[in-house]
Formats: sequence, structure tokens, C-alpha cells
Amino acid sequence: MDVVVGLDRSEVAKLVLSEALEFARRYHGKLHVVRAVPVPVEMPLEALSVDPEALPARLLDHAQRDVERAVEGADKSLIGSVEARVGVPWQVLVDVAKEKKAGLLVVGTHRYGVIDRLLGTTAARVANHAPCSVFIIRPPVEAK
Repeated sequence: MDVVVGLDRSEVAKLVLSEALEFARRYHGKLHVVRAVPVPVEMPLEALSVDPEALPARLLDHAQRDVERAVEGADKSLIGSVEARVGVPWQVLVDVAKEKKAGLLVVGTHRYGVIDRLLGTTAARVANHAPCSVFIIRPPVEAK
């Protein structure tokens, strides 16, 4: 069974990747690693130092290098693909899961606030729209 994992630059990303690799190993499948690159909608164009038309390509290139670095130490026999795509994160992950005919989609979640409760989190949207089972990794609970 193939597994799709969504990675971002959060503190929980290493744990998410580790768990997803274990699922791929356990189910004798390939892991498809994805980084979604949302283009900032509200960024004032005059604040950018690059041509606005070139921004998505620059962001995508940076994210591709970043996600490739994230899997450098992983067992290469488990890796099916590593890619970055421009788009809304939950939609990118759902699309890749459909394309790869994945049996499992693994994502991390963050501690969320009021806005997340009103609009919904990426993990919640993935869970609601994925064509397969979804495993959500939470950050470790901090001792108080």
C-alpha cells in the first residue's frame, strides 16, 4: 500500500516523516513525500524583490530543495516520489493521494487557535476530502 505524506516546515515535520516511513515499511509500499506551496494572497507586490510572475516558480524551487533535504537520511528504497506543488495545501495532498492511488495519507497538525476553529485546519480538510484513510500526527504534549 502506497502512502502519501504532507510535510511542511513545522516542528512536527520530522515526526510526521518518521511515522509515514514506518507505515510504508510496514505495508510494503512506497512513500510519496509532498510539500504544498501556498502563494501568499495578501503579500503586497511592491514588497517583493522578484518579478511577481516569477514568485510561484521561486517558491516552488525553494520548497522542492527543502523537501528533498528533509528526506536525505531516509531509506531510499521506501521513497516513491518527492515533490513540491503550488496550491492550497489540503487540496494538493488530496490530489496527490488520488493520483498515487494511496491507501493512506499522513499529515501533521499544529496547535490551533480561534481562526483555525472557524475556518478549519489543513488536517481537518484532508480528513474530510481524502480518497483514503488519514493518519494525523499531533505534536508531543509539553509537560507543564
